[in-house]
Amino acid sequence: MGRTRTELKQDAKQILHANYWPAVWISIVLLFATASSTAAGGSSQTSNEFGYGHQSEFLSDYGWLFVVLAIAVVVIVAVFILLPLEFGSRSALNHMTDGTRKGRIKAAFASGNYERIVKTGFLRDLYIFLWALLFIIPGIIKTYSYYFVPYLLDDHPELSGTDVLRLSEEMTKGRKWDLFVLDLSFIFWYMLSRVTCGLAGIFYVSPYVFLTQTEAYYDFVDNGLDPLRPAGVVDTESAND
Repeated sequence: MGRTRTELKQDAKQILHANYWPAVWISIVLLFATASSTAAGGSSQTSNEFGYGHQSEFLSDYGWLFVVLAIAVVVIVAVFILLPLEFGSRSALNHMTDGTRKGRIKAAFASGNYERIVKTGFLRDLYIFLWALLFIIPGIIKTYSYYFVPYLLDDHPELSGTDVLRLSEEMTKGRKWDLFVLDLSFIFWYMLSRVTCGLAGIFYVSPYVFLTQTEAYYDFVDNGLDPLRPAGVVDTESAND
């Protein structure tokens, strides 16, 4: 990366201070959207307890059906609601960072955008899940391969979802460790969030982290790692109002 971690964080703080309440609101939506995996685990556990915690003959015979239906509902919600919310939130942060303020969360549900986001997000999460089946480390590596997918999908409307996935892999090749260390550098902030029962996370830590991640994307672009854009050039016309 061109800028140091300290510089990225300092720039993110400046954007946060200039756009505090919009950044907090967007971060709350993004936190909710990215909780889909936790929701899936919780729903599976709840369904399991519901199916086997009671001894009635009906639940004994049909408990598996409730488990399947619960999982199906979680997947549908995650793919068709949470993914657009996640990508829309990243888009809003993206254009808050580049100064255009054009990004809108609701734009993710617009015709054309919605289908593209759902397809791309589903493929991204599917590939990460399949790699995670091998072991947790491959899953983490694949997660960082797709670190910039929401931003690239927003900045390159001409690309298909699969092309966006490939471009993110190309941009992060040999640089995943830098991104991992950047995320890890917030560990004490995460501890503060936990100590304050999440209040610090909602009102400072989360928007600070998300904006720093967005700054990392622009740092990669500014250093010519996006082959589709000249170094230092930011496309401010790709966002949808």
